[in-house]
Amino acid sequence: LDFELPRIESMTVGDDDQIVLIDHLGTCSVVDTTGAVSAQFSTMPGTTDVEELSLVRGTPLAHEGTLYLPVTSLGKVLVFDLATGQELPSIGYQGTTAGQLGFPVAVDVLPSGVVVVLDNSRFAVVCYSPSGRFLGEFGGKGFRDGWMYFPTLLSAAQDDQVVVGQILDQRVQVFQVPEFVFERLSQEPESGSEDV
Repeated sequence: LDFELPRIESMTVGDDDQIVLIDHLGTCSVVDTTGAVSAQFSTMPGTTDVEELSLVRGTPLAHEGTLYLPVTSLGKVLVFDLATGQELPSIGYQGTTAGQLGFPVAVDVLPSGVVVVLDNSRFAVVCYSPSGRFLGEFGGKGFRDGWMYFPTLLSAAQDDQVVVGQILDQRVQVFQVPEFVFERLSQEPESGSEDV
C-alpha cells in the first residue's frame, strides 16, 4: 500500500477486489488493486472525534459499489457510496421489537437484493429491501436447531439461505430465508414511484 496504515478496526473486500479499510476513528479508505487509495471518507459525518471513538461498529460489507456498515451502538446500518463517500439512507432503527435493531453486528446482501442484518442482542436475522423497508425476520434465542445465542457471524450462502455463526456453543447454522420475505420484496414499489 502506498499510504500509512492507520489503526485498522475492520476491513472487507469489494466485488472488484478493492480493499475497504475502516480505522478506529471511522475513516474509510478504499484501496484499489495497485495499492493506491481511490477514495477516503468519514463513516461518521457530523460526529466529533470523541463520539466516533465511543461508537461500536460491526463487520462491514462492500457490495456493488456500496459500503454497508452496522453501527451496533446506534442500532442501524449506515450505507455509503464507495466511490464518492456520499452517505445514503441508512437501514433499520434502534429498538427491541420486530423490524428494529438492538445490536446489529453483521450484514450481507442476497442475490435477490434482500439486505440481511444479524442482530446479536435480538438473536435474529432481520431482512430489509434494498430501499430499507422491513420485510421480516427469523431466529430467536436458544440453543436448539433454528435458534441462536449471541450470534456474531453472517454470510449469504445462496439467494434463499444465510449462514449464521456464534462463538458461544461453537455453532454454525444454515437458515432458509422464509418465503414471506421474498413475497414482501416482490411488493416493493418500483424505484422512483410513489407509495399510495
